[in-house]
Amino acid sequence: MGQDNENNGGNGNGNGNGNGGGNGNGNESGNGSGGEPMDPELTLGSLGIPGNDVQWNEFSFANYIWMIQAHVMDPLAVYDPIEDEFVGLLAEDWNLDSDAPALEVTINDDYHWHDGEEVVRPVDANDVYINYQLELDMEFSTAEYVNEVTVEDEQTVTFHLADHIQNENFVMHEHMFNPLPHGMAELYEEWVERFEDASSDDEMGEIRGELSEHSIPTEDMLSYGPFALSEAASDKITAVKNEGHPAADDINFPRVVWPYYGEEQQLWQALMGDELDGHVRMNPSSDVVGQFPDYVESKTFETYGGFALAFNLDGEQVGDRRVRRALGFVVDKEAVVENVGSETREPVTYNTGVSPGFVDDYLDTDQYTEYTVDHERATALLEDAGYTNEGGEWYLPNGDRFGPAIKTGSTGGPDLIAARTVATQLQQFGIDANLESMEGPAFESSVWETSDFEIAGHGYGAAAPEPFNMYNNPFRWDRESVNLPEEIELPEIGDHDGEPGAITLQSEEALNDLTAFSGDKLVERTNHYAWAWEYLTPWFMITHDLNRSWFTNDEWEYPALDSDIMERSSFYTPFHYILKTGEFRAKTQ
Repeated sequence: MGQDNENNGGNGNGNGNGNGGGNGNGNESGNGSGGEPMDPELTLGSLGIPGNDVQWNEFSFANYIWMIQAHVMDPLAVYDPIEDEFVGLLAEDWNLDSDAPALEVTINDDYHWHDGEEVVRPVDANDVYINYQLELDMEFSTAEYVNEVTVEDEQTVTFHLADHIQNENFVMHEHMFNPLPHGMAELYEEWVERFEDASSDDEMGEIRGELSEHSIPTEDMLSYGPFALSEAASDKITAVKNEGHPAADDINFPRVVWPYYGEEQQLWQALMGDELDGHVRMNPSSDVVGQFPDYVESKTFETYGGFALAFNLDGEQVGDRRVRRALGFVVDKEAVVENVGSETREPVTYNTGVSPGFVDDYLDTDQYTEYTVDHERATALLEDAGYTNEGGEWYLPNGDRFGPAIKTGSTGGPDLIAARTVATQLQQFGIDANLESMEGPAFESSVWETSDFEIAGHGYGAAAPEPFNMYNNPFRWDRESVNLPEEIELPEIGDHDGEPGAITLQSEEALNDLTAFSGDKLVERTNHYAWAWEYLTPWFMITHDLNRSWFTNDEWEYPALDSDIMERSSFYTPFHYILKTGEFRAKTQ
């Protein structure tokens, strides 16, 4: 898949204030084995724009809602951390040959495409080929580790991997979580043929440009998940049960609806007011959670990421790395966590880009800085960079006030609270920081893509617990936004005052090593990236976030929130997964 960026939790018992031990099977109503469903329509809040503005070409990105796509298309497999194994969905079987290297996948022939009105045909190997061939042609991240895709028979495809790929964990985590968002031959086969017929790199580029601007409306969409997209209106998107899905016989309600809510606060109110039956991923503060009815409960899960500050390395005010490090000693991460909500967040200790839960697997923390509030150290770094403090106010070397804006694409919710808290802390230290918030699309187009910022509130994260996933976005896709150089010269790890040159990192090229290496070589290369992250500080990690899926047990039943099956959240969220297995059912009357 593309350039995905994307939380694990505590245990607890009870209702909306808990996040672990509820069983979802509630009261005196039926258990879903017979009778009419109490509610024939599962209503989820994942639609962030008007429904008729949504389009389904992932290559376009614009108005593409991947959290809904994840409901109507299944991945090849998910990872079970309890058993330390992959569990097949679309993939019935697979074999990874590290010597070839190649990954052979056999598709489950119980899966069928649905056009929103009826089952159309089985999912076959040609659909898988089309999906991945287009990713290669469009130079998506798949092209970083797959050289070629071949069809062996109607249900079997082989992914011929790049010669340097030796890290089996990387291949499985990177590849098996993928669905087929552009696999339907009816909509995409002509694009594959156009790429095949292209006679020059320029023509290939023109086709890429056309496909990246192509839109697919809901009424033209095909789906092969447990529910199929059927209708889009301004206020909602509707999907109907796919009778051609392996779990169809176990699903006892006919529709899923995603209503449009403009602001996150409206989602909270909808869950309070019984307008929603759940939400796949939402992190309201504890005071909001306390207002949810008793039948609302949540499951926390890992996302390998959280909230961070991104710095423009060419910024007039934060272009000196000593300044960026100084700000790290001003930010009180404990206070940020307290303001945002400690139930699903914790402060980050080491600013290395490694998800906090995996620091001990890869890093010798004695070599890295433990960031805590230290105003004396911050002052020394700023003064060393030529900044001055007069009457409690900080000034740039040119005499202007030190007052960077913190720009964020959040207009509400935890990220905005975190950014506001940081701005206040900088102000209290004498930095004239101000917060500029805007809608996410405006932030991406006018701020992030144009590098029009000194400091930006921007998350860090990974789609899988592998070093490649942790560093691919920052050092490849987001590198130009923060003006991170492609070739990075570093001193010895841990020596901030040393002469750069002891380590040379070709930023994008060396990412391939994270897919090729394992064992000690993988640890060594991971440390190079971790040290580059700390030394240059293009990002400053503040919180490690845990996400929550929200369920309601008044009219619905599902596995206990602390059960093993709920840990299979590697494909987006626990809610997504149990819908695909028929384990989420309507209570009956």
